[in-house]
Amino acid sequence: MSRARSCSKTSSTSIERKRRSPRCWAHCRSKFARKARGILKREPTMISLDSILSPCRAASRIDTFVVRVFLLSGFLTLISTHLLGEEAVLSPAVAEALPLVTPFNFDPADPGEYSCRGGLVTLGNVATCRIWNRPLPRVRLCKKRAPEPLPILDFQTRQLGKSVLGLPIVGHFFGVTGPKTLIFAAIHGDEANTAFVAHQLVEHLTANPEAYIARRVAIVPVANPDGLARGTRVNAREIDLNRNFPAKNFAVGKKGRYFGGEQPASEPESQLLIKLVEDWQPNRIITMHAIKRGKHGNNFDGPAEELAKSMSLHNEYSVLKSMGYPTSGSFGSWAGIDLQLPTITLELPSDAAGSVAWRENREALLSVIQAKCP
Repeated sequence: MSRARSCSKTSSTSIERKRRSPRCWAHCRSKFARKARGILKREPTMISLDSILSPCRAASRIDTFVVRVFLLSGFLTLISTHLLGEEAVLSPAVAEALPLVTPFNFDPADPGEYSCRGGLVTLGNVATCRIWNRPLPRVRLCKKRAPEPLPILDFQTRQLGKSVLGLPIVGHFFGVTGPKTLIFAAIHGDEANTAFVAHQLVEHLTANPEAYIARRVAIVPVANPDGLARGTRVNAREIDLNRNFPAKNFAVGKKGRYFGGEQPASEPESQLLIKLVEDWQPNRIITMHAIKRGKHGNNFDGPAEELAKSMSLHNEYSVLKSMGYPTSGSFGSWAGIDLQLPTITLELPSDAAGSVAWRENREALLSVIQAKCP
């Protein structure tokens, strides 16, 4: 008779005689381990203690009780070690047979302690991980909760049009929801520090998306690329673009540095900005210029006085209701006064280096972007 039979099928006398036999206990424990692992592999959620105890059916009541207590403690140890511990050990065949379900607490952008990358499987009442179509011999339990989803952010750069000489005019767009802020610079080509500040703002928003959460921003760093390339105030047709808008106060003036053309909106650069305002419909606008030091400030048109005051808290520029000279056909006259869009003409000191102007106005510009009021 084999040793297995001698343990499981004996008289009560022989059981009493072998009650303390180490070999019998070792056999029962080995038998239990093999049985438990086999059941776990076949059906993880339905484990019968009676099926595990079948090798020792012939034991007396006392022996059965002792064996049950011993095996139950071993069973709990096995479950806690293999299922409730830090890791669950599955063979590839078993893992492949388990179903995949949609993850409910896994964030691919922040895997943290996870080793899974695609799905969760259920082993008993414990969630474990498995890579899509690639079961792992050893996988970590998914215990970490995913963080709250971040707001959807968006960033696009696209060409809005071309200048008289065919140079591209580019716009950078940030955000998908919230109030809209339009910012453009270098409409006068000899005000290069404004283009520098605008480009720095684009880089800052790109690197710090939290600056435009629940906000939308459009930035045109160079509205007059022909003038910037030549270092002139006017465009390639000798038109002052900031006198070429269809404002009610448009007037045909003398040819020269401030000539706004024979007709309003005759230039492709001004047409582009008009179309951008009409299509994108911003809630507030900042147009950047440069002027002799001492005359610089936050000039506002339309319902934008509060924005100008908010900016002055950061850049310490004066709040200006008027520049002190006529500006027929200017962007501020058309958008701010005629359309009643809050419009700020940010006049930088013309002798300020771009880096200095950026440091002075970074927080001022961000305050307008993040402002709650129109």
